[in-house]
Amino acid sequence: GNFDNDAVVEFVTKQLETCEDLGDVAARVCDAALERGSKDNITCMLVQFKDGTNRCTPHTEFRPGPFNAPTHQGFRTAYSAMGEKVNLTLAQQLQMRYAYLQKTLTQLHRDLGWPEDDKVEDFSTLSEETLRSILKANKEAFEGVDKPTALRRITELTASGRPLIPADIKEVRDELQTYGEGPSEGEDEAAYFEAQVTRMCESSAVAANAGEGDGVGADGATKIVVDANIFARLQQLQQHTGGQIPLPLLLGLLQASGNAGAGEGEE
Repeated sequence: GNFDNDAVVEFVTKQLETCEDLGDVAARVCDAALERGSKDNITCMLVQFKDGTNRCTPHTEFRPGPFNAPTHQGFRTAYSAMGEKVNLTLAQQLQMRYAYLQKTLTQLHRDLGWPEDDKVEDFSTLSEETLRSILKANKEAFEGVDKPTALRRITELTASGRPLIPADIKEVRDELQTYGEGPSEGEDEAAYFEAQVTRMCESSAVAANAGEGDGVGADGATKIVVDANIFARLQQLQQHTGGQIPLPLLLGLLQASGNAGAGEGEE
């Protein structure tokens, strides 16, 4: 992501002004890296060259990651195993992830100054960071773009009728949608997420079995059926590329390299 060494040093220095827990600051570094677009595994260790025994309080925190390959047996096994280390079921992990996403979305709206109804009267009041995030969501060049240039391009996008939402907010919203509408007020949340585990792990498999292979669906859309393992690999590659490369193109690249084949699986 956009988090180089100098930026990390500056971030840590600022965090230490208000927080004495080095473990907490290290966790904040990881969070900041994710927020700035990192798609890889993240590990952070802070080394303090002085007596720091009074600056770190031992504690354990578990934060589930995205459950983005629910029909892949190996992914489900690994995901579940991490939760089992802290005595959490898969449904409990998803419930925690959902709550984290909701909290993150609220914080993003606050940090980016973005209204929850997506109605912006004057884009010039938004920060340069927010404007760049809008360009990123629309697959426009955004790195190093100054505010006047970003505003000019966003004006063009508005005229073309394209939806304008910051990339960070769109990403969190998209993941939240995979959990359905969420538990309603007064509903048993544990039961809701137990049902979601079943739905998320089985819905794609049912959809795949409904057809006999590649072709055209009832709605006229082109349908491609691939092996479940290949589908998981496609999702991983799309994450690493920031969603910039369409799945059909990634599949073609895998097939060209001899790493993919058609068969029953995910659609």
